[in-house]
Amino acid sequence: MGRSTRVPLVLAAFIASSLAAFAQTGTGRISGVVSDPAGGVVPGATVVATHEGTGVSRETISNDSGLYVFEGIPVGPYTVTAELTGFKKYVSQNNLLQVGDRLSLDIKLQTG
Repeated sequence: MGRSTRVPLVLAAFIASSLAAFAQTGTGRISGVVSDPAGGVVPGATVVATHEGTGVSRETISNDSGLYVFEGIPVGPYTVTAELTGFKKYVSQNNLLQVGDRLSLDIKLQTG
């Protein structure tokens, strides 16, 4: 393979990898476990992440292990809330998500 053939192939590979990296910029992940005061996991809790700059919200439900995940969400400050009947509403503000972050935010619900 001559030099004139390798240069376009190397350039194409570089551009493809750059585009893949660019597609991942500007997002991150928030996840955690919802638990009760005794430390037991809480499935079925409604967890909402609201971007404080735009007001855009995402909602999910904690699974059987109490786990919740918001994947690929835009960077910025978030308010995270959690609610379930029999518990007080949980609110956590100013959770700053930066590019590529995997922010862990465990939620402890109080009875009430």
